[in-house]
Amino acid sequence: GTFLSGFAVAVVLRSALPAPLVGTLAVAVALAIATWLGVRLPPALAYALVPLLFPPTEMVELGVFGLVGVTIATLWPPALARLLALAEEGAETVLYHPFISPAGERGPFNEPRARAAFIGFDQRSGWSGLARAVLESLALAARDCYEAMGGAPAEIRLSGGAGKSPLLRRLLAAALERPLRLCRRAEAGAAGAAMIAAAATGLVPDLATATTRWVGPELGPPEPPLPDLASRLDSLYPVYRRSYQALAETWSALALFRKTTRSPHA
Repeated sequence: GTFLSGFAVAVVLRSALPAPLVGTLAVAVALAIATWLGVRLPPALAYALVPLLFPPTEMVELGVFGLVGVTIATLWPPALARLLALAEEGAETVLYHPFISPAGERGPFNEPRARAAFIGFDQRSGWSGLARAVLESLALAARDCYEAMGGAPAEIRLSGGAGKSPLLRRLLAAALERPLRLCRRAEAGAAGAAMIAAAATGLVPDLATATTRWVGPELGPPEPPLPDLASRLDSLYPVYRRSYQALAETWSALALFRKTTRSPHA
């Protein structure tokens, strides 16, 4: 997305300004943004100075890539941190159904017409309530999936970007009523594929041995569920389920509407 957006802007700028000028301007603006935000210069320089290493004819694209890249790299982390801080403050109860895929929902139920929805917000609801609802929905959806499989395991192990949020970890542990441990190993999916390959080729006797060797040392300490938060989410869970079940007819009607109604922008 970053590179495609940058390329689209570069095509427009190329017809208006000389490539070296655009590349130089992009470097200057990228560094200015980084300095204004108080971001450490090494990552900013990595994005912003790349255009200077290439011929002038390529500086326009790479210059815009540097500008877009450093903006995302600098703006997104503090914005996300602020959003999660607002979610911590959220006191109102808003429900969200995280069915945002155009393919609908595939687990724990299969419904291609399912769509996301906010329920229960009013003019007093702010970013904090909506952010909290989205994060809580991820925890409630995880419980929904585990219950469809017969219940959660004795311990939840989490990896990837979601594990970097202490709030989301607390919500998951509370919704599942299980201790949660964060796996510090990067690229856990690739590591899992390597473990399967090792077991299949005899490098390790079985997956349990591979898990003990490759996962165990990377696990953080258990994070137990907070009792008050677990009680809140336990009470909210049946409401979450009943509310999306009640929307089944609406999903069907909207799917039919989309199929039979031509968009005015088509």
